[in-house]
Amino acid sequence: MDNYTFILPNEKAATYKVVTFIIAIINLLAFTLMKIKSENTEVNMILIPMGFSIMLFPFIYYFIFKKNKNIRSFNVSFIMCGIVWFFLGMVLPGMLLIVFSIFGFLTNKDFKIEILKDEIVYPSFPKKHYLWNEVEQIVLKDNILSIDLKNNKLMQFTLTEKDNKDIDQHAFNDFCKRNQEANAQNN
Repeated sequence: MDNYTFILPNEKAATYKVVTFIIAIINLLAFTLMKIKSENTEVNMILIPMGFSIMLFPFIYYFIFKKNKNIRSFNVSFIMCGIVWFFLGMVLPGMLLIVFSIFGFLTNKDFKIEILKDEIVYPSFPKKHYLWNEVEQIVLKDNILSIDLKNNKLMQFTLTEKDNKDIDQHAFNDFCKRNQEANAQNN
């Protein structure tokens, strides 16, 4: 195999989920209060229930489809509710919701380290590329991936068996050793 991809566990996912639920509930309460206190103009009669419905949909989706506990639908709803807030004349809440949803898309993606024949790609923003001549050693043992760089930086990741079950530990370690030896011969 010429490349390996490891999916890293997202340690911030639980925190982001809690914050997402809180922001969604705040929006539901805000639309409810606006409905109670607003004037019954045509725009308010349409936009406020629309915003409430848009924000309610991801809750229904999340709790009905229990197998798929994904909160990406909240990010789409936040963008649509942000637009509703714009039309209601509330620019700041609309902007904050849209910015939060963009960060949500970035936060909830799978973090993957790619070990390629030419380089190692680390999933930061922007992605970092390490050439094999920058690497002291890479070892996979007992679902712990260790990347030791020559600049004394050590990166260790505890991998979940569920996401990385197709990786053969011995074949991967041999692959890394061959790449390090080939790079040492080239230098």
